[in-house]
Amino acid sequence: MNPLQSLYTNSAFLRLSTITWLESADILLLVVTFYIFLSLVHRSQVAFLLRGIVVLGIIIFSIAIFLPPLLVFDWMLFALLGTIAVTMPIIFQPELRHLLEQMGRATGMTPTFRKAIAETIPSRVVRAVEHMSSKRTGALIAFEAKDSLQAITKTGVEIDSTVTSELLQAIFYPGNPLHDGGVIILNDRMVAAGCVFPLTQRQLYAHLSGSGQRRLGTRHRASVGLSEATDALVIVVSEETGHISAVRNGQLYSSLDSASLREHLLKFYEPNIVQPTAMLSPRRILNWLKQSIWRWPKFPSFQAMLMNFGILSFSILLSIGLWTLVSDRTNPIAEYEIADIALHIENIPPGTTLMQPPPTVVAVRVQTTLNTRNDIDASSFQATVSLANLKPGLHHLPIPIKPLVSRVRVLAVKPQALDFELATIVSKTMNVTVNLPDQDNLSPAYRITSPPTANPLAVQITGPAPIVTEITQVEATISLASASASLREVRPLRALDNGGHEVKGVTITPNQTEISVMVERRLNTIEVGVLGVTTGTLPAGYWLSGLSVTPGSVTLQGNTEQLAKINGFVDTLPIDLSQAFGDLKVKIPLDLAANIQALDSNGNTVKTVTVLAEVAVRKGDLVVTRRVEPFAVKAGLQVTVEPSRIDLLLSGPLPILKKIELNPALVKVTVNASTVITPEQSVDLNPTIIMPPDIQAQPAPALVRVTGR
Repeated sequence: MNPLQSLYTNSAFLRLSTITWLESADILLLVVTFYIFLSLVHRSQVAFLLRGIVVLGIIIFSIAIFLPPLLVFDWMLFALLGTIAVTMPIIFQPELRHLLEQMGRATGMTPTFRKAIAETIPSRVVRAVEHMSSKRTGALIAFEAKDSLQAITKTGVEIDSTVTSELLQAIFYPGNPLHDGGVIILNDRMVAAGCVFPLTQRQLYAHLSGSGQRRLGTRHRASVGLSEATDALVIVVSEETGHISAVRNGQLYSSLDSASLREHLLKFYEPNIVQPTAMLSPRRILNWLKQSIWRWPKFPSFQAMLMNFGILSFSILLSIGLWTLVSDRTNPIAEYEIADIALHIENIPPGTTLMQPPPTVVAVRVQTTLNTRNDIDASSFQATVSLANLKPGLHHLPIPIKPLVSRVRVLAVKPQALDFELATIVSKTMNVTVNLPDQDNLSPAYRITSPPTANPLAVQITGPAPIVTEITQVEATISLASASASLREVRPLRALDNGGHEVKGVTITPNQTEISVMVERRLNTIEVGVLGVTTGTLPAGYWLSGLSVTPGSVTLQGNTEQLAKINGFVDTLPIDLSQAFGDLKVKIPLDLAANIQALDSNGNTVKTVTVLAEVAVRKGDLVVTRRVEPFAVKAGLQVTVEPSRIDLLLSGPLPILKKIELNPALVKVTVNASTVITPEQSVDLNPTIIMPPDIQAQPAPALVRVTGR
């Protein structure tokens, strides 16, 4: 499908079929705009150009829709269509401008706008005129009132700029090509410069300070001539004298100061504030549109009716086409994938159940607009499979997806279909079996006096028939680890098959049972902990950091009276630590009476236990002072080291520190003087410390200065 075919198909389904009231208003405004424009131009010279554009558009749509996809040609046509839509305002710029001018002149200017102009424009103009008057720079400025100065504007250079004092001075600067003409100001915009004003036929004279007169030049004649032909206000700055003049309605007011000039400008604007000539109102606009566009003759003819109907129909087609094109550009239609949509299963037939639970979520690929995509998620779709009226067995069913929002087309579902296996629900009753997995780990000091019991003993298994038939045992498990008395616990139940594997997908009622196991202590046994005993003194500089015994507890068996005298612990025979320079691990017997024996958790006789004595070296600090010895000195050069001796803070095992105290030669400080190659050269270097391993040193100071001489 080519781009235009896709645009047509997608818009017809996803846009126009679910159009909102706001979008309808948007299209209606487009229809009105196109109708007004076409009504204005269908009798003008551009009507033929418009017809050519319409014919070209029809050909483009016909080729693109009915031909098979052509990659390059379709792309070119689609680009051409967009170019035409963009260039339409440029092609019909004169007609649009004429329409806006007519509306502007029909509605007038609001008092608020006039007041805003009167507060800003006069001060800017007065400031510029004052500066040009002081420099004797000639200037000619006209302010358009009710009468249009469009004909005068065309004689100059269009500017269309904000009125500023600096721009006015720059235009009338003697070196500027536009300084000889006049400037036209409309409202708050400077529309043109270098304009030619009509000259008056009157002879104009200015009175001098004495009794003589001076004939006025071309600027003053042009200002009076324009004021005689229109109601514009014209301001003149004399290039010869620097005098400021204002002209309106053919009357020349010369030799004005700043205050007088500001008063003339305010009088030009203020009447429009108090008594506006034309107020902006919807009624005036509608009347103008009715008179300018909808031109029914007194006796409507078939041709006139057909013409208006044709313009209206074509306006509707253009509006829908442009709205669709712009919507596709600003809110494009694309494909998206939505995951994690909840899958609901409903209407399962009575007396049946699913053998395997289906997936809880599915995914879907949809086609929608960009704005809609931002508002939808997995909750915007409903995925429901109905199993109504299905018999037990395997069923392959599709997954229906229903969008809960508009403008969404479902393209594909992942997965498209699922297998649902229905089975009949059955029940059977079974006895509970109690499992004691760690019975062999029960301490020899204790024994089980009777078989364990379960309450209730019988439970009911409910589920799919194929699964229920696999169950051979219902089991409850209880641990006897560290048990020293009878146990009574509520434990969960598990359904097991022949291989001892748990069977899922069934219901056990009740799903737990109370298990009782009778445990009592044997009369001639006691469970005690084992304590390691040490003797001897560790070598200097070492200490005992830890002592552990394996096993940590044993069961003693023997005479009851002797066992009663043991207070929870039994000692080992002493371990000599006098020669321990590191960790010491030995096997040693327990300190027991002759008629008492020790048993481990499995009931075996314990003859020895393993004792681990962790012996660590003590650490300390030592401060020493050493001379800094230079080496690698260049031949013929002598060096000095400052300071010549430094202090060292040594940290490490105490035995090594003791050796250093007895033999100071074990620690030396040197410095590599090979970088000093000339006399009087000084270099700050890090000294090198030579010392035994496992020792850390901090020099003070950290740097020494080596100087050649």
